[in-house]
Amino acid sequence: MTTYLFTKAGVIRDLVCWCGAVAGAGESFVYTVIKNGVATSITVTISGATERSDEDTTNTVAVDVGDRISVQVVNSAGGASTTHLASLEFEM
Repeated sequence: MTTYLFTKAGVIRDLVCWCGAVAGAGESFVYTVIKNGVATSITVTISGATERSDEDTTNTVAVDVGDRISVQVVNSAGGASTTHLASLEFEM
């Protein structure tokens, strides 16, 4: 998991996530923005045998200088092994 150190204060929003393959019937990938080691309200769940992308355009998180941000991906027990991409918008 890559962690980003913020050098400016602002707001993070618009988590958009993509996966290289579907999770599978009854399976899911859950993406969560982590701030300083703690889960935030910004989350995306991609589930099922057809969905490969989704976004959270509702929740936001304030960040300060020195905060560390990462995106955690949790694969359900039977979910496919695949690549994952995530993007966030940062507004100062």
